Amino acid sequence: MAGLPEQHLVVRVLEWKGHATEGTTCRLVFLGQEYYAPSGAASNIGMTWGQHEIHMPCRDPVNDTLVMSIVDRGNELASVRTNLGAIPTLHSNERTQLVLSSAAGIQMGTLSFTARIDGGARTSEPGPSAPLFSSANLPEPTAPPMPNAPQQPPPQAMPQQAPYPQAQAQQPYPQAPPPPPSPPVPTGPMTGPACQIQTNPSGPLRYTGLPPMPPPAITSPTPTEVWRDHVMKTNADKERKEAEYKAKATTQPQPKGLMSKLGAGLQAAAHHTTSFVKEATHSAEVALRQHDDTAMMQQWRKVFAALADTDVVECGYRCMFVNGTEQLVEGTVFVSRKHLSFIPTVQNSPQPPFYEDLRNIVTHYTQVYTGQPSVQVYTRAGFMFQFCRFIDDIKRQVGTMWGTVHGSSFDCFMIYLDRHWRAATPVPVPGILYAQYK
Repeated sequence: MAGLPEQHLVVRVLEWKGHATEGTTCRLVFLGQEYYAPSGAASNIGMTWGQHEIHMPCRDPVNDTLVMSIVDRGNELASVRTNLGAIPTLHSNERTQLVLSSAAGIQMGTLSFTARIDGGARTSEPGPSAPLFSSANLPEPTAPPMPNAPQQPPPQAMPQQAPYPQAQAQQPYPQAPPPPPSPPVPTGPMTGPACQIQTNPSGPLRYTGLPPMPPPAITSPTPTEVWRDHVMKTNADKERKEAEYKAKATTQPQPKGLMSKLGAGLQAAAHHTTSFVKEATHSAEVALRQHDDTAMMQQWRKVFAALADTDVVECGYRCMFVNGTEQLVEGTVFVSRKHLSFIPTVQNSPQPPFYEDLRNIVTHYTQVYTGQPSVQVYTRAGFMFQFCRFIDDIKRQVGTMWGTVHGSSFDCFMIYLDRHWRAATPVPVPGILYAQYK
């Protein structure tokens, strides 16, 4: 075909092992032109593509530079730059694999593909092949430093290559040399240990990059278990003291004088008064707990009626939720045996009620936000739920058991969340690529 170059670089993108969503695709930049792989199939381990080949005009099959990037809704997650001569399988058209890194130098995953030099005349149209992406939405191009590679003098003058458009700069995170110290405590929702948190006007906050490694399992008993042990101990103590009192009354001689009978009567009255006070306190604790549990269950069943037949609520705590535009929304976060859910306090709230299957959670990460403890919950779909400013309702409970044994509402919530998440899925979650930091 007249006017077309004689040589072409033919690339077939096969698989990306790393973070991916339905909006993830592969972008190729070659000789100043952008090419996109067609829509792929996202999974919990990355993205796979079909047999589509991308044909790109080639000038020098040794020194031409190819840049391969993984982008998600226009945001670059990771990239790699290589000369064609550095691709070992270029002339065999066999499968090869490259490691892609973020702008901060963090390895984000591996990309598998085939590449060959073809003398045919077919040329792929540059630009995105999927409607979700457009090069017009990318930042202004800037030329990054090129690797030092031996350049062969061209037989004739070549037109200047267009610069490769850089992705928006990502904030690098501290990388400590080995042995690594403890990571610094983040101070807000826009920071994280190894990924970028992004606002999302149409839903919860999103994250790009790798989620943090799951923390060690929380081995403390749940408040439900503590309450059960407390009730058993209270009943056992009551039965023991009652048996001791009866045994003492049986073995002691009967009082004969008036004063002796009066003293024995006072002792019996004191015993019954003490028992009555303890029984009343315990009954108040039981009644208040049952009232709170009933109200919590009724609220949850009313909002999430579709889940109520197959799931059981374990806890509910009042807190603030950081929505996709970083607004604080007051409500109640629930942990059931199968789901994590949130119900706002006010109707027509900027954050509607939502729930997430515990099997879709890949990790949780505690941090300090606005001077108080908070937790970030990361999901397979790339969402990040952040809960903060927990209200310590348990301090109003009757008796001293709640404050001294249970701790804060945040501590109780974390015990429930970690316990039921680990019961729902193996941890670390199989197929998830985590940030390798200590």
